Amino acid sequence: MKKTILTLLFICVSLPFYAQWWEPQISGVNVNLNDVYCITGDVVVIVGDSGTILKTIDGGTHWVQKTSGTTNDLAKVQFFNATTGYAVGNSGTLLKTIDGGESWNAIATGFTTQLSGLSVLSENVFYVSGSNGLIKRTNDGGLTFIDRSYAATYPFNTFQFLNEQVGYASSYDSPPYGISGDSKFIKTIDGGATWTLIPDEGITAFYFLTENIGFLRSNFGISKTTDGGLNLTPIGDPGFQTPDIFSLNENVVWYVTNNFTLCFCSYFCVHKINLDNEPSLQETRNCYQDTNGAPPFMAIHFANETTGYAVGWEGKILKNSTGNMENLAVDDFEPKALARIYPNPSSNQITISFPEKRNRSFSMAITDLLGKTIVSQSYQTQEDTTVNIESFSNGIYFVKIQSDKGSNVQKIVKQ
Repeated sequence: MKKTILTLLFICVSLPFYAQWWEPQISGVNVNLNDVYCITGDVVVIVGDSGTILKTIDGGTHWVQKTSGTTNDLAKVQFFNATTGYAVGNSGTLLKTIDGGESWNAIATGFTTQLSGLSVLSENVFYVSGSNGLIKRTNDGGLTFIDRSYAATYPFNTFQFLNEQVGYASSYDSPPYGISGDSKFIKTIDGGATWTLIPDEGITAFYFLTENIGFLRSNFGISKTTDGGLNLTPIGDPGFQTPDIFSLNENVVWYVTNNFTLCFCSYFCVHKINLDNEPSLQETRNCYQDTNGAPPFMAIHFANETTGYAVGWEGKILKNSTGNMENLAVDDFEPKALARIYPNPSSNQITISFPEKRNRSFSMAITDLLGKTIVSQSYQTQEDTTVNIESFSNGIYFVKIQSDKGSNVQKIVKQ
């Protein structure tokens, strides 16, 4: 016990904060965000607690809350194409969109258990999973369901079908502190009519690229399999909790971890493993740390090799626009403002003030909640600049500042 506490204390003292490649987004909400899906790099949908659905069409510059028609917590969202998608959540909640997430309609499922897994194969064929071993398939967009449940009471939270026949599911029964949990990892090759229990080492999350090739979080850490999970090759840091894993090819995998420590210095990380790199450079991670229970990560998804998003509790959204990460310097995930904007709120004007007054050019654009540009201006030097907003309608606006040091978006309130 003493050795364990000393190890945790060492982690708390020595852990660096990284965020070189992740830009915080202004979500406009403070509820827990549970899943994210990239339709494209610019068009992204997020779901969360209390029926929250957020959508951006401009790569995260603006996030607009959509009407879900429910107050139930939403756990997963997934699209088949640019227009048709589904979301699931508590009390058997199932929502469908046919306009890219602009509007959502509820579908009566006939069951009230919590739904936490979703795998969409076509506009009408998809699987859902949830509490008490529930696994269901629909062939008609949710009008009717075929029972494909596993004979157990485990909640299958990680759930993926590669096609209409081959699928995987994993469950982890969280135990009291200090007691080992129980996990089940199952596979079907007949569309869920029968399931095979695969002996595992604590698999709690996974992502498969093909029927046999995938990445899994086990007791060994992040592992790669080439035979459907029968054999695992450890490749990465185990972390403590791994809510989500995502990959676009068999050499690069992204995942998020949440580490809750005894010294009350919990830390939360985004990891990237690139198997093409030298072993010592294969894994990089960007983390942030907090002593007061900072929001953990829940999901990560990439649209392509360069653009992806990670989401978490309390409205946290991060965007990566390069596909790169690097363990560089002490840093954290909080927005690094290029300039100070004051007063905020304001009724007549705002001042943009740079900490370093230098002969650098920069640009400034103010947009409303719908993304409409109200003011756009370029400047030749980084000096204090006053912008008149007296004619603006009362409400929330976004100020984007761009310079050779990067870009930053800040929210202002006109009152």
